[in-house]
Amino acid sequence: MFRKTRFQLALLNSIAFFGILLIFGASIFFVTRHRFVMEENTTLTTQASLIRNGDLDRMRNDDHHDDDHDNHHDKNQNETEEVKQTHVISILLDKQGHVLEQDPANSLSTQTIQLVRKNAQLNQLTTMDVGGTSFRVMSLAPPTGSAAMTGPQPSVVLLLYNRAEDVAFLRNLLRMIEIGTVIGAALSLLIGIYLAQRALIPIQNAWLRQQQFVADASHELRTPLAITQTQLDRLFRHPSRTIEEMSENLGNIQRETSRMRRLVADLLTLARTDSNQLQIQRQPTELHECLAATVESFRPFAETKDIHLDAALQAVTVQVDPERMTQLLTILLDNAMKFTDTGGRVDVSLEPVGHHVKLVVTDTGIGISPVDLPHVFNRFYQSDKARSGSGSGLGLAIAKWIVEAHQGKISIRSPVANGHGTAVEVTMPI
Repeated sequence: MFRKTRFQLALLNSIAFFGILLIFGASIFFVTRHRFVMEENTTLTTQASLIRNGDLDRMRNDDHHDDDHDNHHDKNQNETEEVKQTHVISILLDKQGHVLEQDPANSLSTQTIQLVRKNAQLNQLTTMDVGGTSFRVMSLAPPTGSAAMTGPQPSVVLLLYNRAEDVAFLRNLLRMIEIGTVIGAALSLLIGIYLAQRALIPIQNAWLRQQQFVADASHELRTPLAITQTQLDRLFRHPSRTIEEMSENLGNIQRETSRMRRLVADLLTLARTDSNQLQIQRQPTELHECLAATVESFRPFAETKDIHLDAALQAVTVQVDPERMTQLLTILLDNAMKFTDTGGRVDVSLEPVGHHVKLVVTDTGIGISPVDLPHVFNRFYQSDKARSGSGSGLGLAIAKWIVEAHQGKISIRSPVANGHGTAVEVTMPI
């Protein structure tokens, strides 16, 4: 039944990972492209600034400039010379559109230059594809009245940044991103399947526990209901008999009803713990007094079975839920009394140990076999010897929840001495 859920979860995880990968790849590409464009713009605007400040004279006549002019341009020229020689093309045009100068020489044909001049806008950066090559283009008016300039005066200066290397790099980057995206899609699918499988493990376990819980609860409820139904049928078969005559049947009904009531109460407690509806109400509690009252409530039952019940409780104040502490000791004493034979002994001790408090309930009963010991805290688990009892197998599961809700630990040792007896030890922080 989890196949469809697993597929949907795997698909959702795969789409999420693939989407993240796609966004990451697209971000790398667009950031890189933007950076190239900014560098191209910076190079062209720097060249334009140099031309406006007199570098046009240097372009027209490298032999007619003085030392001050050299000092003014050396720094910028050194920084841009490499880029300028490999990427930037400078073209001077007269008023009729004739080419006066081209640096580097013969970089572009006259037809190409005229096409660029026609589409370029003054003092604006544009991108053009000319003859299969992408250029970043800037058109500007040259400075006037330059004394060093000889020959015809230029009317327009065209600056072109050859983007061939940048475009090739971006094309290769895009190809790598595409390949990586395809590989990433396959990996995303595998990761999605893996994560879906891992995510469903606790869900499947919870579902199996719930099914087992329902099955065990149904099994436990079936017995008292069957007994009650049988006894009621016997009553209806003899409607003329008195209550005294049917007292045995009525007693059976009463016992099974009480058993069923306790079972339903335990089931409700566990259901609330699973859904976190049952909360621990901590408060400063004289734990020894709380437990002493519980021990005293069991003395009549101990006397009935001729069991010696002894309590050694040291005074200690703990931040606990007193109601749950009473419930915890009631569960432990009930188990100890139930499986201790006549003439046996049950001891309860409470003592502070460092920053913790230790509660121990020891009995001289039938004990627990090593096979059953690892499972005693499982819900509805009962050993073969315990099957003859009236318990439902929920008590220790509830006890474990109470202890763990107080950040404590609970453990069971058996046998205690001479191959018999059981000791339940509970430690909780003070």
